[in-house]
Amino acid sequence: LPKQGVPVANPQVLQFAPATLALAAPPTAAERIIERCKAQLAVTANAASCSNFVIAVAADFTISLTGQANNIVDQLQSGGWTVYDSATDSSAGRKAQEAAQRGDLVVGGLKAHPNGHVVIVVARQSGGPAASYPYAYWGKLNHPEQAGWNKTVNWAWNKDDRDRVLYASRLI
Repeated sequence: LPKQGVPVANPQVLQFAPATLALAAPPTAAERIIERCKAQLAVTANAASCSNFVIAVAADFTISLTGQANNIVDQLQSGGWTVYDSATDSSAGRKAQEAAQRGDLVVGGLKAHPNGHVVIVVARQSGGPAASYPYAYWGKLNHPEQAGWNKTVNWAWNKDDRDRVLYASRLI
């Protein structure tokens, strides 16, 4: 600091512009579900098993599901879930997609012998095309490279099964 009364050559004045902080909005529930699907599919054991994947995503939201796909479908029908059954309601897939858009956790499943298949239905991404079937993520038994990453469920089931899927939603 200069002494009082002593001129300072070329004084520099520090000026601070007010900082503009752009705070990002926290992710919506629908966005959090998609984030968790991506994170859980990055785990090979989940990408290689549809039931492991669905159990892991549900657990991320403190929802307990157990067993293989057929067991999970049974649990979806046992209470606490809103069920949309494609076998009896042709608008079930649309209702499941709407629930995912709202930010509900939505599981789709179909029982089969010896075991069925389950998926997590997610919100349609902004700019993503409208589709006849809901968007989802899923693991693929013993074939993690074939896991479903934000594809419509008609890629998860064949043409004979895709219209028989049971969907169930639950608030997170």
